[in-house]
Amino acid sequence: MVIKRKYAIEHKDGYFITARHEPTYDEDKAARFHTVGEANHFYKESHYRVSDPENYTVVPIKITYERDVDHANTESGTEES
Repeated sequence: MVIKRKYAIEHKDGYFITARHEPTYDEDKAARFHTVGEANHFYKESHYRVSDPENYTVVPIKITYERDVDHANTESGTEES
């Protein structure tokens, strides 16, 4: 199992912003950054900055990767029928 820690930008209303600066409630679609500094730069200083940065915070995201042994015999990565 591999665990990675990233950072996402969350609005006070509970949604995240994607790399295309679109709102999403799906953590998997949220833009992820390696450091808090990268995330802060994205929403406060970059071309993609938001107009109301006081309504956003950088939050940690933990991503866990593990081998799916229940589906190890599939060729396409989909369930067998």
